[in-house]
Amino acid sequence: MDYFIEDEISGGALLKKYQIEDGVMLPYPVHDNNVHYLLRNDVFTAEDILNLNEAIARNKGMINDLIQAYSQPFRDH
Repeated sequence: MDYFIEDEISGGALLKKYQIEDGVMLPYPVHDNNVHYLLRNDVFTAEDILNLNEAIARNKGMINDLIQAYSQPFRDH
């Protein structure tokens, strides 16, 4: 193994973009948890973080739809 990518969508996109024929996507998740963002506390205020969290909550349905739409082409690789 040369390397691995934990994110299914990014990994699938790279397999397709570089036409990697022997790439393998595991049939089970390596990690099945929430997405975490690392934000510098000297750049983002508490209000910025609150706004980000509210935007994610408000758009949860659309975010899930996007994840499904972009991950479908790679699930069969």
